[in-house]
Amino acid sequence: MDVGPEVLRSAMRSPAETGGRPQASMASGMSFMIALLCFGSLLSTVTWYMIDDESAVGSYKPPPQKKTPPEPAAFCKGCREVIDNVLKRYSENWKKNVSNHRAFTSNLSSSCRGFERAIITQANTPVGTKIQYDGEKRRILQVTPDMFKTFIKEHPFGNRSFDTCAVVGNGGILMDSGCGKTIDSAQYVIRCNLPPLGDEYSKHVGVRTDLVTSNPSILKEKYNSLIGRRRSFAERLQHYGKALILLPAFSFGFNTPLSMRAAYTMEDFASPTQPVFTNPDYLRNLSRFWNIRGLKSRRLSTGIMMASLALEMCSNVHLYGFWPFSHHPHGLYALTNHYYDDRKVNIRFQIGRRRSFAERLQHYGKALILLPAFSFGFNTPLSMRAAYTMEDFASPTQPVFTNPDYLRNLSRFWNIRGLKSRRLSTGIMMASLALEMCSNVHLYGFWPFSHHPHGLYALTNHYYDDRKVNIRFHTIPVEFDLLLKLHSQGVLRLHLGLPRGLHWRK
Repeated sequence: MDVGPEVLRSAMRSPAETGGRPQASMASGMSFMIALLCFGSLLSTVTWYMIDDESAVGSYKPPPQKKTPPEPAAFCKGCREVIDNVLKRYSENWKKNVSNHRAFTSNLSSSCRGFERAIITQANTPVGTKIQYDGEKRRILQVTPDMFKTFIKEHPFGNRSFDTCAVVGNGGILMDSGCGKTIDSAQYVIRCNLPPLGDEYSKHVGVRTDLVTSNPSILKEKYNSLIGRRRSFAERLQHYGKALILLPAFSFGFNTPLSMRAAYTMEDFASPTQPVFTNPDYLRNLSRFWNIRGLKSRRLSTGIMMASLALEMCSNVHLYGFWPFSHHPHGLYALTNHYYDDRKVNIRFQIGRRRSFAERLQHYGKALILLPAFSFGFNTPLSMRAAYTMEDFASPTQPVFTNPDYLRNLSRFWNIRGLKSRRLSTGIMMASLALEMCSNVHLYGFWPFSHHPHGLYALTNHYYDDRKVNIRFHTIPVEFDLLLKLHSQGVLRLHLGLPRGLHWRK
């Protein structure tokens, strides 16, 4: 909001100019100063780190990847302990446990039947079958004869199992790894999301591919949803030879036409690659399987889907490029998110990773974290996940929840005094609570105008960013006017960096 100098001058008038006199406040043996760290911004932090989390190590932004590892001290502030804990669970002298492997894969196979059901075929999905989408449970699609023709005739794996499988993720840890020959030596190689396999990468990621996945987001962003020219997509597929291209055609409604266009493109350009479609029944079963084991993600990542499929198909599964942290385990130097770019993961779906949120809380020590868990329906599961995260990571911070009865009463209190906003801001909620708790209340950072009161130079909305307030809910200027009146009456002290010579008396 842009305000003229006259508004700022009016807001800055002293009690004498407005006709008010400071009133004596409650006596107290000691003055208790509160610098308010508002829980509203914390909920935004919860949302950001648990829904739009970009790194599993922390809230910092890693520097660009360097091929020559620098000194660890220059990077990764605060992440050494996290990575050290991971490395303790990782043994380089790995030995296969046959009985554990047999028990796990037997359970996986009986629950998901991926070997025979992971891919839609003409044998398991005939014409007329009603397909229920795994991402939209209410969406049903009946298989038409034309669609049926795009299905592979029989399961591509037949009755054959493989000795060794390499599942290649795209993590930045693969760069300079020299794993290419080892990957290519596997009997079956699975790759994720159409990664580049050019000469500059082959030494580290290999070139062989038997199955590669393609998320619709890649087709949308890189190939304009295949609506216009399609040759560049067909040429990209040449890297994968005769591999199967696995498409999630029946996860969401918008995936279906896009996946069909991909299949038609392969047919039109006589590509040796073969399109196949993920079976939504398999994905539902797989999601239940991992959910029981503690993975509560709204949607599984491609990586764990492919690792799960490989565990049913192969006697020995090797994973490459599965490293979710932003720094290398050996040297702690910064990594890009993928070996070929630094594009971030969409965590709207993969909401399971929470370490960066837990690490952010370290700044607050043993503070209480106040969460509005019962203000709106969507707040409840989000606040619960925040509480569980603090418990899981043994955080010294303690989650507490705002009582909605208190908020209703507080809203009525301020409504009578002229504040008609749809919802009180976090700031006035916390100022009100402080006035009940403390003999002397000091407010800092309560300035709703876009220019500084001394000098009138432009200000960002917050001291750390310029994200704007949701004016549909809050009437911040009215709240400020009420707080300024309390300041003028000597009830609380509002700190605005007053020039020397102006003092507030208790």
